[in-house]
Amino acid sequence: MAADEAFAILRRRSQHSNVKLRDVAAALLAEFDRGGPAGPR
Repeated sequence: MAADEAFAILRRRSQHSNVKLRDVAAALLAEFDRGGPAGPR
């Protein structure tokens, strides 16, 4: 996935949930660190 595509997804999720983009990104990274659905397989 290209950086601009990833940013667009974060932006849409941020707008849809009315959460700041930086908070959406932080939550995604935290989930990744925990090995959740976004984390390594």
